Amino acid sequence: MITNLVLGALFHDIGKFKQRASLPEDKGKSHVEIGHSWLISQYGEGLISSGARNHHGNEPETWQSNLGLLFYEADNCAASERKTEYDPARDIGKEWQRTIPLANVFSRVRNPAIDIVQAEEGNSQKPPPPSYIPLQPLGTWVVPTREEIKITPQDYARLWKGFETDFASIRSSDNHFNIDVILHLLEKYTSAIPSITLKIYGDDDEETYRKHPDVSLFDHLKMTAAITLCLYHYYCRTYTHEWERNILLNLWGLEFANTCLSMNIIQKPNAKAIMGERISPLIMEVNPA
Repeated sequence: MITNLVLGALFHDIGKFKQRASLPEDKGKSHVEIGHSWLISQYGEGLISSGARNHHGNEPETWQSNLGLLFYEADNCAASERKTEYDPARDIGKEWQRTIPLANVFSRVRNPAIDIVQAEEGNSQKPPPPSYIPLQPLGTWVVPTREEIKITPQDYARLWKGFETDFASIRSSDNHFNIDVILHLLEKYTSAIPSITLKIYGDDDEETYRKHPDVSLFDHLKMTAAITLCLYHYYCRTYTHEWERNILLNLWGLEFANTCLSMNIIQKPNAKAIMGERISPLIMEVNPA
């Protein structure tokens, strides 16, 4: 079960990869639907495919299952890696762009020696020039580009074809349940994919680049998997007897539930209704009057 739990978390956002390839069979579908369908075709119905289905908390089953809630909570925690937020008071605008490339994280690193020279010359310290990662699999030297290239659906389609070919080879040797193998596969094909494609336009070019996505899909997937496994072990050890009887919503308690509602983490009415049914008894215990 642990293996399937980790694989479900590792693959929870695989639909983003396939969605950006704009394949005919995926037209009009969300990345959740695309990922869920692909995982069913490879692993069948079960815990692995449920990672894609439940990680956004849009399904009633998410709120009735310990493991469904683990995927949901872990994804929310991992997504906090993206500290970039749109500021309507300062930023010019924002838009979703599937063509957006991944910013080179090393271009964010300042050179202290250059900063010292600039300070001695009385010049304002300038950030390193922007650079971006081209969309290609790992295996050869990847040379960042200064130009903000546009990633096309055809680029994603070629990358997805390579991923599916390698996955088919792994599956034919019955290694598709091997976590280490899948980690290497995902690292090869998703390290140059932005985990989010939100383009935020700041009040100048420097601010726009500062808010450019620089977290890869691979980093988000492995972080989600790590958090999922940690949460599972924590809850199982802390609530050994309650684990089989209660869903995690009851274990989290009123404080977490109210926080979710106040932060609008739970966006779907059906999820709010289900959560409300679970919260009501807790509210009565705290405020019986």
